[in-house]
Amino acid sequence: MERYLARAEVTRQQFDDAERFWTDWAQSGLYSSATGSYGQSVRGGEQPVPGCGPRWGQYRDAIRAVGIILSPVLCQVVLGGELAGMWAVEHKRPRGEGIVTLRLALDALGAHYRRAK
Repeated sequence: MERYLARAEVTRQQFDDAERFWTDWAQSGLYSSATGSYGQSVRGGEQPVPGCGPRWGQYRDAIRAVGIILSPVLCQVVLGGELAGMWAVEHKRPRGEGIVTLRLALDALGAHYRRAK
């Protein structure tokens, strides 16, 4: 997302909303860390239950607010770090539609976050 902000392809507000969305996802229990943790361990080889993190509700509400049409671009670009243009190509759309779709999704996300305050 920093790349899009530096190129002025997204606004500062859209960038901040994307950062908040990433934080909600990371703290929702769905993010799997690539390294170990010195925090509380899980005994008996059990894995933590996905979706039981402290921000699960905020993440779920944000996905629902953005909707089934726009949420995939958020997940692939904001959470997955993929390029918006590649998202568009994968969905058989012109490459330029990727950033437009991302902006629409970020606007919907921002509207949700401002309503939720």
